[in-house]
Amino acid sequence: MINRLLACGVTVAVALFSASALAAYNTNSTSTGSSTVVAGTSGNSINTISGGFTSGMFTKTGDAGTGSKYAVNGKRQGGGFADSGAATGASAGADEQRFGVWSNFTGSGFSETQSAIDTSGQVYTFALGADYRINNWVLAGLSVGYERQDINTNFNNGTWDANGAVVAPYVLVQLIPNQLYLDATAGYVGNSIDLTRNNGAITGDTSGTRFFMASNLTATLASGNFQFRPSIGANWMYQGIDGYSETGTGGNPSVPDTTVHFGQFLAGGQVGYQFGNVQPYLLAQYVYAYKYDLPTVGPGQTQPTAYKNSANVGGGLLFALSPRFSGGVQFQSQVGQTDYISYTGSGTIRYAF
Repeated sequence: MINRLLACGVTVAVALFSASALAAYNTNSTSTGSSTVVAGTSGNSINTISGGFTSGMFTKTGDAGTGSKYAVNGKRQGGGFADSGAATGASAGADEQRFGVWSNFTGSGFSETQSAIDTSGQVYTFALGADYRINNWVLAGLSVGYERQDINTNFNNGTWDANGAVVAPYVLVQLIPNQLYLDATAGYVGNSIDLTRNNGAITGDTSGTRFFMASNLTATLASGNFQFRPSIGANWMYQGIDGYSETGTGGNPSVPDTTVHFGQFLAGGQVGYQFGNVQPYLLAQYVYAYKYDLPTVGPGQTQPTAYKNSANVGGGLLFALSPRFSGGVQFQSQVGQTDYISYTGSGTIRYAF
């Protein structure tokens, strides 16, 4: 179940796991849906947190041949994308760009219809980041963000509302110039959580702590105006929800601590085509959950089916407004499961100097 709600997006806000374990209880305090995870900001690529770009971030602004507007794969081109589809192409004869700043907004929606964990809702994230290219091989940066979760826990006629801050350093390493890149991130999320059940008659509030790591290996291949970016990756997340007392139950029963562990392997790619300074692309990715905690359900409830396999499909658009100012938008959906559906849309802008 956790993997199904966590993998809402390949390229979203901050390449982070922004997910929370729902610890929901029925009237006699037995668990009815703990370990459900929602993810509106489960990102899997430093490509995206730093503006959706890889090799363009290593391009020197003098590599383009005379007369070219932007550099693509180190060659004279009229488009605006460096290697991986980055909109950070280099202007011939300009200064080298080592610093970059970016911002991202992501919105996700999902619906899960298995009776014991019936949930639906939205997750929104806003993130800001900055990075510095240390040399021609390594770029390092830091992202900070805000996360908002607005979820209906239909299985207990309740709600889950959470707000929190996200902090994550990241690094991007060029292994083979213009061809192969390794990214990695690790970070922390802290949430303040308000819960209700029984149509608001019973309430509770608590806090959650989340730690995560993610890494990807991405290649960039080009044939004419076509760009192909195959990648493989893995991620891991630990979520802890503090115990709390409920109000409106008469005796204010104590709800115990809840923990969730989760991990994925991912493999897929993007195919894009460059039209001047704009590059539309399609994406597809196979997702396998190698680690997840099954939810605990109450007596007489049907145990939810835990799915290990799923897929992410979608597309997007990269654009270059200038050699320094660029961005992109993306939309994708998680597919492959009959009782769950999710959609994620995101937009990123980046300025290099």
